[in-house]
Amino acid sequence: MQILTLNTLRPIILRVAFVVFFIGNATFGVQGQSEELLTKYRDGFWKSYRSNSDSALIYARKLVKLPGYEPFLREALQQDAFSSFLDVTKQKLKAKVKEEQQSSWENYYLEEKLRQYKTLTKLYESKNNELVNNVKPLYIFASVDLNIVDSLKVSDLTKSLISYIASQKNLYQSSAATYGLFVYRIIEKDKRYEKLADELISSLVSVLAVKQLSGQYNGYTQELRERAWYRYVVACANYFKGIQLSRAGSTKEALKYYRTAAEYSADLTDLNNNRGFRTEAITLPEATSNRIYMAYLKQLIGDPASKDETLKALSQMAFRNPIAYKEQLRTFYTETNPVNGDFSSYWNNLLNSQLSKSPTFKIKGIDGTKYSSVTSGKWKLIDFWGTWCGPCREEHPILEKLFVERDKSFFNNIELITIACQDEEENVENYQKLFRYTFPVAMSDGRINQLFNVTTFPTKVLMSPEGNSMTIPYGIDWVNYVKAYVSK
Repeated sequence: MQILTLNTLRPIILRVAFVVFFIGNATFGVQGQSEELLTKYRDGFWKSYRSNSDSALIYARKLVKLPGYEPFLREALQQDAFSSFLDVTKQKLKAKVKEEQQSSWENYYLEEKLRQYKTLTKLYESKNNELVNNVKPLYIFASVDLNIVDSLKVSDLTKSLISYIASQKNLYQSSAATYGLFVYRIIEKDKRYEKLADELISSLVSVLAVKQLSGQYNGYTQELRERAWYRYVVACANYFKGIQLSRAGSTKEALKYYRTAAEYSADLTDLNNNRGFRTEAITLPEATSNRIYMAYLKQLIGDPASKDETLKALSQMAFRNPIAYKEQLRTFYTETNPVNGDFSSYWNNLLNSQLSKSPTFKIKGIDGTKYSSVTSGKWKLIDFWGTWCGPCREEHPILEKLFVERDKSFFNNIELITIACQDEEENVENYQKLFRYTFPVAMSDGRINQLFNVTTFPTKVLMSPEGNSMTIPYGIDWVNYVKAYVSK
């Protein structure tokens, strides 16, 4: 999936952003008018921020005057404006320059960043409080990036960023902590800024520990993205602090930070809302959940006193990525529990302790078969799809093969329920006949989508025989994930 392909993501992003805005307004007329203007000003900014900083400033000023502008402005700054500083942009420009046989792609890239920096400077010096407050961390990051050889300026900028982060009530809107991490990764590589880097990362860890995001995360997409972002930056900050201490030889002190990093590392809820931290994941590839857990385990394995903690860490790794870590967990559990080493029972109990209680539902298939949440001793795989959904159609041959040959594979322990959404029964029946699909289909009643918080398609929910369920993250090898979860 292309994370920062703006032309393809823009219509989706704008619709999602407007849902947040739509909920917060009082009348439909105001909502409709503001949606049109928000889209207009947002697109105006996007078309001009690289080439005409004055026009970009005009559109940004207009944008922040409208109610519900926050997600639009955040996208404009954290995706469009920041994109010039991404390594993927750098590599694309390098390839382009090579094709055009220009002598120095570095100069070409610097010119690109300076054009961007001109717009950021205009926004930062606009004297518009909303714009200044939101653009400040990005402006500081860009300034550090472009002035890394000026130690006095870098020091002043970094200290200003530390103060800014500590003063913010909503760290998500401006991505303040994100840019704190980005600046840290720039300066910590330079010995001149060793103390400054330590001050920055220590401040980030401290601020993030007390400034938790508000909200109960009741299933709304925006809230869940904020949760995913917050947990990601907490994990990164603590991971980097742990690395710093490990290099200094303070391994016991480092363990505390690795432990916190692992605790906040992306869980399944976060992975299903990973648009909250996509920019961070691209820019900080060294801070993946796998690497965080491996650093944590490195501190634990071999210490007999840490057996229980090691088991807990391996269990979390295996739950989040059973393909990669389930067998490692099995080996450790069996070796450390030689008398009562029933791994199958341990795995089943682990899964059900991590899964959420499945909502109650009843639905009838188009052939009259009744399906429900009542447990039957089998796992249930609930697949939400539509005939209009390209990615859904692409995976249906695999789904059909698994269903037809279920007696010969792990699928014999799974009851399959597929639910056609935002569709017509006639379309579904014709689609099944055309491709000779035999897997069972029920038409969505709308309610079941809400029960499982389905907002994208395809969405797959795996439900245990004990009545607990999880949403399989999109974009992964779902067949082998499901196989790893349900096998003994």
